[in-house]
This record gives sequence, structure tokens and C-alpha cells, in this order.
Amino acid sequence: MSLYEIAVHEAAHAVLAWATGRPILGLAMVSDEEYARLRRRPRSLNSWGQAYYPGPPAWASKDRHSRPLADREAMVGMAGDLAVRLYRGTPLRKEPTETDLDPMVHAAALAAEAGEDVEAHMKELASKTVLVLNTYWDRLLGLADELLDKRKLTGPEIKALLQSPRPSS
Repeated sequence: MSLYEIAVHEAAHAVLAWATGRPILGLAMVSDEEYARLRRRPRSLNSWGQAYYPGPPAWASKDRHSRPLADREAMVGMAGDLAVRLYRGTPLRKEPTETDLDPMVHAAALAAEAGEDVEAHMKELASKTVLVLNTYWDRLLGLADELLDKRKLTGPEIKALLQSPRPSS
């Protein structure tokens, strides 16, 4: 994954969080030096970037009333890989990171407990996620550009960038 794709991945988490009302405290991604080191010794647990949210994960409750929150968190979790796929025009990565995967597994478990077709439910969440990503694609790329430039963004910086449309080229 290139540095720009890492920025797109993390920006996508922020876009989905912002679009669905999930507070976000900040974004960060690796430096050029750390990126070079990680590329020499890739591991699935490597953290190339991170989105920061306040409080405990909203998806962690087993309460059936938390189902909409679990679905929202699953969409936020899948946004990074879906955005990179859209950017590249290629299939999803084979191994999403654990932090991206956890909320998706929880949403799938709640769907199964409700007797729903889990695969259909997850495909529906992925379709909704892609719709949001496409709607805010220019803003996502603007946020990715800024993250690549600064490597760390605060919640207020993210909100300001997402609230103003990206200038047309």
C-alpha cells in the first residue's frame, strides 16, 4: 500500500464517521521513515495509520437496541478498505486490520442473532458505505491530501476540511 493509499484509507474512516454523526478526535499516519521500515518487514498487525474516537466503542454493546450503532461502526470500519479499492479500482485487501474487522464481526453477529442473512446484511452495509464514499469522494481526497502532508490531523481540522468542498481542478 502506498503512502497516499494509507491516507485515503484513514480519510475514509473519518468521512464515514463525520457523515454518520460519529465523533472523531483525530487521524494519524506513519512518517516516511516508519513507512520504509514497515515495508521492509510487513506484518498484518502493523499500524500504518489510525483514526481516534472518543470513549468506548459504540459497537461493543450486545443490547439489540445498539444495532444501528453496530451497523454504523461496521460501515466506518469497512470504509478504509472500500475507499482504497475505489481509488485503485481493485478488489478488497485479503486481510483487513483487526481494528477495522472487529466492528464488522460484531454487526454480523447481531444480524445472525436477529435471524437475518448475515452475508446479505454485510453486503447492504458495504453498498451504503460505498454510496457515502462516492458522495463525499472529493472531500475524502482533500482530507487524504492534508493527512499525507501533515501526518496528523485533529478532530476540528478534520471537521473543517470536510465541511468545505474541495476546489475543482
